[in-house]
Amino acid sequence: QIPLFLPYDSLAASVLQGLLAEIYNDVAASPSYAPLLPLIQNFFNSYAGPNNSNSFLGLGEAVTADFASDPVINAAITQAVTASVNAQIQAGVEAQYAANGIPESIWETGAPANALFPGSPAVAPVAAAVAATAAPLIAPSIASANAEVAALVGGAFTQAGQAYTGLINTDAVGAIESQRVPQGDGITHISAGYRIFEDVTRSHWGSDISMEYFATDELTFWGNASWLSQNEWIPGQDDDDGLPFQDFLNAPIFKYRLGMNYNVKGGLQASLSFQHDDEFESNQGFYAGTVQAKNLVDASLGYRLSNGVKLDLSSTNLFNQQYRAFPNMPVIGRRVNLRATFQL
Repeated sequence: QIPLFLPYDSLAASVLQGLLAEIYNDVAASPSYAPLLPLIQNFFNSYAGPNNSNSFLGLGEAVTADFASDPVINAAITQAVTASVNAQIQAGVEAQYAANGIPESIWETGAPANALFPGSPAVAPVAAAVAATAAPLIAPSIASANAEVAALVGGAFTQAGQAYTGLINTDAVGAIESQRVPQGDGITHISAGYRIFEDVTRSHWGSDISMEYFATDELTFWGNASWLSQNEWIPGQDDDDGLPFQDFLNAPIFKYRLGMNYNVKGGLQASLSFQHDDEFESNQGFYAGTVQAKNLVDASLGYRLSNGVKLDLSSTNLFNQQYRAFPNMPVIGRRVNLRATFQL
């Protein structure tokens, strides 16, 4: 989903040019619609676009809803349709009066029964006859005109939204909601602050251990490990702690590091280490999914020369295990660095 004012702002100028041209054609066929043109132009001149979020294909529907609810547009359509229906009905009534031989002199005032000749029926004024005939036709005609104009506007922006979608990578545009915001309400929630759930407590515990062994003055072995009692909470499971939503620590249940350092003062330096992280699940927005287990080896070798120059060669992920820190992040492989340090 995306705030719809963004594609609207990109498309409005080109869409309105074609839209107004089509309305001009409709006006040519029915001059009573002419007053709509400046009102439609004024509406879109001050309209900044829909204020809700949806897919690109919902642009036409959103613009149509805003356009159709505008009171000025509604009043203008009502006035134009009423005038058009009355004009058509009046032309028909006058043609019928002329065909029946009713003198034009009484069209405005009408005449009682027997006024034209003995036994002649009463003649209603043209205005009264028009009003009686047009009354049941005006409301449905207004509804039909509203739907026609709204469909014209909505159709133009729907087509533009489809074209816009075809021109961009929609996977790279939009908003990704947290699982903790309300779901399925058609609103894009950009999280700010915290949601509070009463009487809900998430609990877990863990332990860490670390050790270092000095085998000689030059050689050291070390290791550390961390363990968690739980790293995810799924509603409905026995260990969900009553949480109403999924939750994740975004950390492995178990991980450890082992290594050794060799350091001869003023000479050779070397290190070797191994790290393991268990697989775990992440809910970090766009980076959600399964984080693969890691088993990585790092190594380094350095030598300090007598003239104050130190050379270091190091490799991270020595055996080139391909992994991602989190899903959708770049793939990480082996990294090798050669560094020279000069001491002045």
